[in-house]
Amino acid sequence: MPYQSNMTAKEQNQEQVQCKKQMEHLLNHHGYFLIRRIGQGRTGAVWLVFHQATGALRAAKAIFAASQKVALLRAWASMEHSGLVKIYDLLQEQEMCCFIMEYLEGESLKEHILTTGEKKKRISGRKAAKWGIELCDALYCLHMSQPAILYQDLKPSNVVLTKEGRLKLIDPDGAGFQNDDFCIMGTRGFMAPEQEQQRSLDARTDIYALGRTLQWILEKKQRKRKKSYSPLGRILEKCTRQDPDERFQNVAEVKKAFRDYLHITRRMSLFSALMIITVSVLGSIEISIQDEQKREQLYQTYLSQKDISDYKSAIFLFPGREEGYQQFLESIMEDGQVDRQEHQELMSLLFYTESDLQKNRRAYHRFAGQLSVIYHFFYVENGGEQYAENWIEKFIKTKDDTQKDGVAKNRMPQKATINERMEQQKKEEEEMQRIMDLYREWFQKNEITEEEVQEWKRGVSNRKETME
Repeated sequence: MPYQSNMTAKEQNQEQVQCKKQMEHLLNHHGYFLIRRIGQGRTGAVWLVFHQATGALRAAKAIFAASQKVALLRAWASMEHSGLVKIYDLLQEQEMCCFIMEYLEGESLKEHILTTGEKKKRISGRKAAKWGIELCDALYCLHMSQPAILYQDLKPSNVVLTKEGRLKLIDPDGAGFQNDDFCIMGTRGFMAPEQEQQRSLDARTDIYALGRTLQWILEKKQRKRKKSYSPLGRILEKCTRQDPDERFQNVAEVKKAFRDYLHITRRMSLFSALMIITVSVLGSIEISIQDEQKREQLYQTYLSQKDISDYKSAIFLFPGREEGYQQFLESIMEDGQVDRQEHQELMSLLFYTESDLQKNRRAYHRFAGQLSVIYHFFYVENGGEQYAENWIEKFIKTKDDTQKDGVAKNRMPQKATINERMEQQKKEEEEMQRIMDLYREWFQKNEITEEEVQEWKRGVSNRKETME
């Protein structure tokens, strides 16, 4: 939302001249020499200044600030992070506060993206994800300060790409303490709905703006707009959901999603390299056959390894096939329990692949059943019961789906006979028993009694009857 004023253009010009004179007097008094204006922010101009004592060039900005804004600038100045513009000094005189920052040689991301000519080139998804990680690190530093600081106005023009290729957040006076009444509104197209509606803000507000910033970059610089269900698109879509409760809840989660995306694309690059070799040697006639053969070979190679990252790579090659998921579950259950880190690994994986596995209904049904058991009996953190409930519901729903498929294929009547119902119930019990048998060893090692297991199975049956 642009800054608005009721003053006439002449009055604004007179105020700017007066502000510049007051600022120049303050700078000179502290050994700085004003050179020229180098930028214009929402709350004032940014000037290039020369520090006579050190001979260094600095950037300076003057604002008429309330005490809480000065306190925020002091908090920013106390932080040391490569992704935040450094504040060296705060100079105050009456109501004016002039803060001295490092002078950054580079261009804003907006300028970089909109550059024409030879510099204009495509920004890959991997590059955008790496930028996202840098911005997450900078935001994490702000959010973890005491009290927490929200950036509040993340957008391409507020991010500088330095000559060294690093990103830095500028315009620190646009930030604010969380839960503080003093708030700078964001910029339309980048600010979260809760900002626009002037509701309470938290870290998820900055996450929304981060997602919109990267979406804007990709929309401007990719040859074809990526579909929203692409892996990176899904991350950014989750960042920018209207309801804050449906977004990533902190920037650490966003960073992990970006890192997983980079891991996926790095592993897949090996497969791409194999395909290029195949094309160059065999030409296009046999490429489709070779493509499947190479994928299958790579899939089996990953499955034969002993590392969870290899099982994830296998799953990303064939997200609808069951073997990779089974290897993955065996890996996280190797010690007989599942902790929060392993839970996050699983959620990160399913964020990309669950919709593909759901197409393989029987495999997804078994997978949901296994996870309901794992979360109920072996999850060592809080929340296991709720996770188990969610997977029980999916297990029951997919059971209904697989039954419907069988009815359709065999043209069975809608009203099954008593014998048919008994036979179906027997199959359901046998399938659940097979799932339970997978973890029999861990039941014993964790001293989980047979009575507890049977009680849980009865609960699942009762839940199914309720849903029906």
